[in-house]
Amino acid sequence: DIELFLSEWNPNPFAVVVKPIQSAGSDDVFKCINIQEVKTAFDKINGAINGLGVINEGVLVQEFLDGIEYVIDSVSRDGVHKTVTLWEYDKRAANDTNFVYFGTYLRPTDSELAQTLIKYSDSVLDALGIMNGPGHMEVKMCADGPCLVEVGSRCHGGEASWSGMVKQAIGYTQVDASLSAYVDSIRFDAYNKHYGKLKTQCYEIFIVSRQSGMIRSIPGINKIKSLTSFDSMNWHVSPGSFVNKTVDCYTRPGSIQLINSDLTQLNKDIESVRKMEELGTMFDFELLCAQPTNKSAVVVVDAFSTGAQIAAGVLARGFKLIIVWSDANTVAAVEEMQHTNLTDLDPAQQAIQQATSTTVTMPSDGPVSTVIYDVNISPQEALQNTVNELKNMDYNIVAVMPGAETGVLLADELCSELQTRSNPLHLSFARRNKYAMGETVRKAGIRAVNQCKATKWEDIELFLS
Repeated sequence: DIELFLSEWNPNPFAVVVKPIQSAGSDDVFKCINIQEVKTAFDKINGAINGLGVINEGVLVQEFLDGIEYVIDSVSRDGVHKTVTLWEYDKRAANDTNFVYFGTYLRPTDSELAQTLIKYSDSVLDALGIMNGPGHMEVKMCADGPCLVEVGSRCHGGEASWSGMVKQAIGYTQVDASLSAYVDSIRFDAYNKHYGKLKTQCYEIFIVSRQSGMIRSIPGINKIKSLTSFDSMNWHVSPGSFVNKTVDCYTRPGSIQLINSDLTQLNKDIESVRKMEELGTMFDFELLCAQPTNKSAVVVVDAFSTGAQIAAGVLARGFKLIIVWSDANTVAAVEEMQHTNLTDLDPAQQAIQQATSTTVTMPSDGPVSTVIYDVNISPQEALQNTVNELKNMDYNIVAVMPGAETGVLLADELCSELQTRSNPLHLSFARRNKYAMGETVRKAGIRAVNQCKATKWEDIELFLS
């Protein structure tokens, strides 16, 4: 069906949206720029249970609408439509997802743009027979005018966390107007067709977490409360709970309601929160992990030398231990094990020494698994095989640690792939190559050693002269 539709349509440039036929909150909504991405999205959505708890029976493939997205919240009674709020979505690409909610501005309705959107919204309500009650409509303002994304015959969602600031900015909410539409015609008739100007500026921040894991505390709360524009906040997580990496409405950890008559100050406060998200100071993560579980494991790459003590420490702290060897034939690793007297080690360390074997299942008081990185194939394939083997284990990997220098690069790569606490992968080479190390420090404006990287004697003579 999809192949036929796309071949007949032949979009140029190729950009389509693939999403569930019935869902909400940007749940499994994908922007695809080629047929393979469409196929991948179809396979992920079709047959899965969506955010509303409904099994997806098929998928929807639509034209990608390029433009700013607005929300027109309305209330109707006997076909008379009244716009009660107009929002401008702040959606951005983040966490490998195209449509992450960052927040939404409340907008006045007395502009030419607003009137165009309201007129379009009313026509859609008529076409879909939404004659009574609330409507929550998402519309893109494209180059050729407004175009419907979707509409629900219900109130604006999001736990109604927006209602307090709307009350202050407009005087009433969609909930108030909806009740009036059904049970109080006099009050409904008293509402204007649209509310016009705002009494104050409003923005609701949707918290975006760049990481997932178990949180110890939320230090960002005190900073949020000190913002000039702060009005209220709603959290879906608390200390000791699990935070998802934010990809849609269902995975956002909370929201903040900001109100200020000064739009400049409002925007400054928004950026203060975004800075905390980017720097990772919103949450204090106890463990970074992909999903909550009590079967947590720590990976140690090349568990010899001091790495053997790290591995023993993993077991002592109650975590499952997984050992990865960056090379089964690493001379240093083999020599370390050959020169260690097994009787001098405690039981946990004995199990660690035994992990040099290629046996995957280890004794219960030692490593639960060992994985061998295959140096005989391409690095990309070897890394992917190692990652797949780790992901297929019945454990939640909460940390990856290098045991020795030989394991630093692979540990960096595994941290990046498994999304555990890590150092930036793009600086991995500078942390291992001594010349790059010095030059990177120098580039940062920090005192570094004077040096020369030489491949021939003349390079050294020139440097020293």
